[in-house]
Order: sequence, then C-alpha cells, then structure tokens
Amino acid sequence: MLSLKSKPFIILSGISGTGKTKIAQLVAEYYAQLPQPPISVRERPVDTNTTFHVPIHDTTLSSGQLQPLLQQYDYFNPANQNAGRVITVQVTNILGAQGDLSVQVNNRSMVAGAGDAYLSLTLPSTLRRALIENGVETSDYLAFEVVDEFKRFNVSLMRPEYHDVDEPPEHRYAFVSVRPEWRDHTGLLGYWDADRKQYQRTSLLEIMLRAQRSYDHSLSRGAVPAPFFAILDEMNLSRIEHYFS
Repeated sequence: MLSLKSKPFIILSGISGTGKTKIAQLVAEYYAQLPQPPISVRERPVDTNTTFHVPIHDTTLSSGQLQPLLQQYDYFNPANQNAGRVITVQVTNILGAQGDLSVQVNNRSMVAGAGDAYLSLTLPSTLRRALIENGVETSDYLAFEVVDEFKRFNVSLMRPEYHDVDEPPEHRYAFVSVRPEWRDHTGLLGYWDADRKQYQRTSLLEIMLRAQRSYDHSLSRGAVPAPFFAILDEMNLSRIEHYFS
C-alpha cells in the first residue's frame, strides 16, 4: 500500500496459486467502497418508436457526415433499399435551417441483413452551417422525430445536461487478462471501426477515461481524486519489458 501511495504501480510476483490476483482484487474492491465525491455525468437521451437521437461527431461539423447507431437503422428502412442507393428525407426547421438529408445504404450486406455494413447520412449545407454558427459541440445530439415514416423528420438540437451522481464501486476497477500478442495494442485500448465510424472501447480504456474524468472533476472542486485500479493478470504470458513500453 505504501508503494501505491508513492507510485501508482505495483507488481505482485510469486509462484502460481499464492493468491496474487485475489490480493489485487480485494485491495481494489476495498478502496472502491470508500466514500468519494460525486462525479458529473451527461444525460443519456432515450429513443422511442417515433424519436431517436444521433450523436454529433467532428466529421459532422467538418463534412456534414452523420453516423446513426446500429439500433437506429430501422428508422431509415435500409433493408428495402438497393445497395448504393441514396434516398432523401426532409429536414424541417432546426436552428432556422431547412433542407434535404441524404441517406445512403453503403453495401449489399446491409440489404441482406448480414455483415457490418452501415448507413451514412449527409446533412444539408444550411444545417451544417447552422450547427457551427450556434456553437454545437461533439457532446450534443440531433433529435429526429418521425413525421412521415422513412420520408420526413422534424430535427432538433439536443444538448444533454450534466448531473452529479455517485460513481458505482464496480466502475473504479477493471480486471484485464494480459494477452501474449504484446505488439497489438487493440486488445488493451480498442480500435477504430472504419465501417461503423466509431471507436470500439475495451474495459481498460473505459476505466482510464473514467479515472481521467473523475480526476479532472475532483480537481475542479478542490477534492482529493478517487483511486482507480487496473489489474493486469497473467503478466507472465507477455514480454513484460515490451508490454509496458
């Protein structure tokens, strides 16, 4: 424990079966149960049968591209569209802008209902300019309300509010099974999915991001940051000197 106080990293070594992993888990669970200052979390929009919320990304503001989530595809009826076909839906009155939204089915595997195909949405230029001029951020959403199924939507801007909540104890530690392919970082930190245009996260990356948010939030309030733990198990499967480099 003194080692962790002075440097936030420790290696437990010993022969197999001596309880190294269990010790690490118990330490992490103990500290995760201690009272900590609340964290600020963003409101999560909820989709319904007639409304859905598509996140705004950097590419939305730079090139007008919008990527719906997989579970939102049915709102655009892609299964009944030919691959490569561009369909047009009407956008009504968002930030004073109107125009047509282009929806493209990118390949046949989407039509067949198989594979990792995706839809791409292209915003009208008037809407993209309106988003930029109104200071829209990548933490915001476009809320679509179905007016005429598959054809016309009312679109509004949704800016989620932030609320203070208690971090669940199990969110403060992660168990990571070390893999022998130490040259490949994707097992630890995830990868960019080019088809879906989104980053696929791992449990290690998730806890690193939560720890950073908690740290920043605590400093802004003058509080002591809460400890987070990543337990790397079976380190003997990797070349340690390369793994940590």
